[in-house]
Amino acid sequence: MKTTLLAMVVAGLVMGCAAAGSKIDNAGPETAGRGEAEMETILSSRTLSVSIRCSPGKVYEFVTNPENLPKWAQGLGQSVRRQGPDWIVDTPQGPMKIRFADKNRFGVMDHYVTAPSGDEIHVPMRVLPNGSGSEASSPCSGSPTCRMRSTRRICGWSSAI
Repeated sequence: MKTTLLAMVVAGLVMGCAAAGSKIDNAGPETAGRGEAEMETILSSRTLSVSIRCSPGKVYEFVTNPENLPKWAQGLGQSVRRQGPDWIVDTPQGPMKIRFADKNRFGVMDHYVTAPSGDEIHVPMRVLPNGSGSEASSPCSGSPTCRMRSTRRICGWSSAI
């Protein structure tokens, strides 16, 4: 009974995703309806994660405290400072502003980095329970260079916390 029910749920999800995918694949300027965005490019993506021997709450508080940024994201910058209401990270590319998503109870640790050019980069991050510890993850889309930098940054998480 459970196996049949599970098979029906999986089949429903597959069919639903296939139907939604065909709508998205066929969406273009002439077929996109109100509220639908045209998708020009889908970048390859890989979710990077690390298991941490720490509670999700402790990981969340550590990562979302901007003062700790140099401890877990060494590739971004070696120092961070408060400048008025903003947090500034001194990076090899120059000073960049960083802000985190509003405090939440869902483990969302997204942050936004504003480059010297003014472009804002969204960096999605999550922390979830994993047994008596946590799993911190971040998807990385785009070039192999981006993925390589993200891997180095995420691999530094567990040793920093």
